[in-house]
Amino acid sequence: MSAATAYKTYQSNHFEGMDPRRLILMLYDGALRFLKGAREGALENNPQKRGENLGRAIAIISELQASLNPDMNDEATEFLRGLYGSILAELPTASISNNIKPIEQTERYITQLRKIWAEEVMALPATGTDAVRTTLNQQTEAKPVASPQEQAAKPPTTPQQAPAGYPPQQRPAAPPVPGYGGKGQAVRNYGRGFTA
Repeated sequence: MSAATAYKTYQSNHFEGMDPRRLILMLYDGALRFLKGAREGALENNPQKRGENLGRAIAIISELQASLNPDMNDEATEFLRGLYGSILAELPTASISNNIKPIEQTERYITQLRKIWAEEVMALPATGTDAVRTTLNQQTEAKPVASPQEQAAKPPTTPQQAPAGYPPQQRPAAPPVPGYGGKGQAVRNYGRGFTA
């Protein structure tokens, strides 16, 4: 196996095991790095630097667009589809005309998306088996175990525990999911639109 093949295999395995939310953050960082290089190339009137960096930024933004979950049709996902499509339609004009306005505008959009992603989505609990295990462990550790007599005297706390004959108006509501709902729901749901 050549060194190049070994490196590619390592990189492939490295990214396959990574948290998908972290991968999206890395794509935003890469896009910003290449957009900066494209802007510098345009300002220096260096078509090669501008073109190479624009091509890489476009490839990353295409990957971000492709990573959107096609089954999601919520507000945030539809917004991202439209935004990425608009960026991908406009950004190539910077290569042809040496116009830096599309580059700067794209930098502003990607910077804002990266900020939202880092603050809102990365702050959410991890997903998958380990996250469920951690959450269950935290819930178990946080609650003292009640005696059977205390449990029988206490009304059910979740709809799943309520017996069939329990009056519906007295059924407790399901607890809210942290990070979802309320003000900024579309932003908080933003990360759920990705399949990566």
